[in-house]
Amino acid sequence: MKRRTAIKSIGLGMGVAVSGTALMGFLQSCKTEVAAPDWVPSFFNGKDAALVEEMADIILPPTETPGAKEAGAIRRMDDIIGHFYDQNGKDKFNAGLSVFKRMISSYSQNDAGEEEYDINREELTGLLQEHLGKWNKEELKEKFDQLWGDAPEDPKARDGYHMMAFLKSVKEQAIAGYFCSELIGTEHLAYAPVPGEWVGCLPYEEVGAAWAE
Repeated sequence: MKRRTAIKSIGLGMGVAVSGTALMGFLQSCKTEVAAPDWVPSFFNGKDAALVEEMADIILPPTETPGAKEAGAIRRMDDIIGHFYDQNGKDKFNAGLSVFKRMISSYSQNDAGEEEYDINREELTGLLQEHLGKWNKEELKEKFDQLWGDAPEDPKARDGYHMMAFLKSVKEQAIAGYFCSELIGTEHLAYAPVPGEWVGCLPYEEVGAAWAE
């Protein structure tokens, strides 16, 4: 896959690609439904799931291969964060999400407040570029490394800490959810089912030799 060229402008895998396919969706607002309408998230509410899914699709947009949205990466993200993050991890994620939503209201000049945020894909891409694209690879790694410590006491610094933790989680889980999806795993990566098909009887000449256990 040539997708790696689409993940460079923000660094450390948190890239924003402006491919021809992605440009077609730039002026479409984030919907209140995720790509799979029959799926109900367990950790996110519907609108938060749509926002995080859109972020994941900007990180991994449709190019020669499907994007994160088509791959259904949000399903694994919701499952991992909801069922495998400890309470501290969930609280940190939600705190960062709240900071990010407040920033969206300011960025998109929407006065409706955190719970009524609205942003289109072009604005969301710009927001990610503005808050992550200004760091080079080493600086961004240093920012991520700081997340191992406790949140600062200063409110402004604390907000920045939580938002960076949120963005790091979104990046990591988007990539993991993408490559663990059935679509990408079976149709775009080398795939051999384990334990594989069982054939109880076949001509010896088709095997060629006895296989090791």
